[in-house]
Amino acid sequence: MSGKKQIKVAAGLGLEEPGPNSPDHSSQNNRNLPEQHQPAKSDLVIRKLLNFGRKLAAGYNKLQISHRGMYSIKRLHAYQAYCDKTSTVRAIAVCVLTPVPSLLAIVLIECFPLRDPLLGWEANYMFWIRFYISGVLICIGLTYQATDMVDRVKISLLQRLVMSIVAMSIYVGTVMLVSYLWIFPVPFGIVLGIGPCFAVFLTALIVTIGPTTFKANPGLGDEDETQF
Repeated sequence: MSGKKQIKVAAGLGLEEPGPNSPDHSSQNNRNLPEQHQPAKSDLVIRKLLNFGRKLAAGYNKLQISHRGMYSIKRLHAYQAYCDKTSTVRAIAVCVLTPVPSLLAIVLIECFPLRDPLLGWEANYMFWIRFYISGVLICIGLTYQATDMVDRVKISLLQRLVMSIVAMSIYVGTVMLVSYLWIFPVPFGIVLGIGPCFAVFLTALIVTIGPTTFKANPGLGDEDETQF
């Protein structure tokens, strides 16, 4: 049957010739399209992975507080001056000898003998002493980190010691209370007590700095928030 006769028969039956906009025609065209013109799912997955990677990298960079979120000209000049004036021997000595006090403190703390945990929390008083001393040293280190990162904060050695003792007293007291009421050693005891300890430490730090210092330095609160 010729093409004209097919059209006439279709018209007589009430059928229309498929046009370029008909579903059958469009689906046929899609099948005939080259693969590069059809939407590729792999490209979409790659774009999503790249976006996720960028967000992950941005979040990681926000956590890097050692340079307060940016490199200032002042710090670059100070670094250049340090490189020009400091000898290689001194730089190596600083890198090698700086961890020595911390390592020495850890070794001395480990010399405290421990008893069987099955004897209970009261019999293991050496554990609490070790826990307390190590925590005080860590808190003192945190105060030095805060003053090094925020130049306008000045804290004396006595203030550092008092803040650390108060914070660790709350910390150890919380874990001891849980041991008395529940079990010893406390599962995830460090995670359990760090909240009250850190809250007391931050409160003591803010009180030690004083409201006068915050008023005189409007951006000081933002800098402290960035560090902690």
